[in-house]
Amino acid sequence: MIFNYIFHPILQFCALIFSTLLYIVGWKKTVIAQNTKNTINLKTLNDENKSGNTFNFTQPFSRYQLLFALSYDFLSFILFRVSSKKFHPTIYISKSSQENIDEIIGHNLKQRPHILYSMHFGNFEWMAQKIKNYGIDLQVSIHPMHQTLASQFLQWLRKTPTAKNQTQNYTRDFRNQFQLIKDNLVKGKTLGWMMDQNPQKPSSIISPFLNLTTQWNPIPIYLEKKLCQEKYYCYITRESGIVFNSTYSIHFKKTKTPYPHCFQKFKDIILLHPNHYYGFTHRRFKNSHPELYTKKI
Repeated sequence: MIFNYIFHPILQFCALIFSTLLYIVGWKKTVIAQNTKNTINLKTLNDENKSGNTFNFTQPFSRYQLLFALSYDFLSFILFRVSSKKFHPTIYISKSSQENIDEIIGHNLKQRPHILYSMHFGNFEWMAQKIKNYGIDLQVSIHPMHQTLASQFLQWLRKTPTAKNQTQNYTRDFRNQFQLIKDNLVKGKTLGWMMDQNPQKPSSIISPFLNLTTQWNPIPIYLEKKLCQEKYYCYITRESGIVFNSTYSIHFKKTKTPYPHCFQKFKDIILLHPNHYYGFTHRRFKNSHPELYTKKI
């Protein structure tokens, strides 16, 4: 506990320096501005009346807030992996999610196909590790980074420590391995699908999200129609401040809305915590107006 009181202010200071450097060099400045120029008419949500002011990451301070939150979450994830015995963040499953957690574990045991949707929001890496440690057989579909050294480092960070001091990875490269995806579903493994992965196939579909024309990988559409009817989405939120300690809550919800429309459920979550949606740093929003999409589904 004492370590946490000392650790978090230092981590906050380091994040302040790191985010300031990112801001000075203009990291992702153009991408963030392009992705958010049509979200300025969307209102951030307020806990009391579900309404609030508009946000605009083209403004300097707003963009810095996004960079600071990202820096804090990334640095804390690194240090948690390096010093997991000393630093134990408080991460819990929300009470409303327990039933869905038990249901997903039951799907693993009964080998019933199901998909878990999520996004690059908050400390999603911690979320994935917690889900794996909770007993869910999670396999997250990823696209490895082009930089080999950076990719290897990130994969090392993602290895989850086990009780026997061994490690297990929750990510898999499913590119061009559609049969492997099907096999994992049939075996009842939890297929994790992140919405912020940029589809690189010409068959990608177009559907708007947050007033932005967005490309989507078509594979989940086939999986939902042919293999699985059970779908869930999850996200992690920071419940307390970051000065002395941080408490995180993981939320699981079941959905019957088909992909990719089910991701519209993330809209209110993003608007409530816009600084924690790191999807704004990705280049997957190809056009700037929702009426420009060509393959409406």
